[in-house]
Formats: sequence, C-alpha cells, structure tokens
Amino acid sequence: MISHNAISIHAEVRAIMNCQTDDLNGAVAYVYRETADGMPALARPCPWCWLELEKAGIKKIFYTISEYPYYAWERI
Repeated sequence: MISHNAISIHAEVRAIMNCQTDDLNGAVAYVYRETADGMPALARPCPWCWLELEKAGIKKIFYTISEYPYYAWERI
C-alpha cells in the first residue's frame, strides 16, 4: 500500500543536493522532460523547486515546453 504522506524529491532539488560544490551563485539550470514517444514536455519547476533553485543562487533556468521551439527560459 502506498502512503498518501510519501515525500518525493524533485529532480531540480536532487541536482542541487548532488552538486560537487556549495557555490552555485550565478549558475544556470536546465530541466528536461519528455513524453513516452520522445517529444519534449513541460518541465517548468514547481513553486517549491523554484524557491530551492533561487536559494541555491541559480540565476537562470531553461526548461522544455511542449510546443516549438520546445524550450523557455526565465531569470530567477
């Protein structure tokens, strides 16, 4: 039986946790997601991940979207 209180760590936060440096100030993050048939899908970080990226010092994020040009970016 799966617990409804299960906690998952999203890829963005896991990447920060696994970084080989503590200094990510000014870094750029790339988040990629694809559908089962290999097409890019929306990968904009959730609000919690966005906050963690900001706290880590990351200043810009690129992420996939489902329509051409298949990516977007934002400053954090």
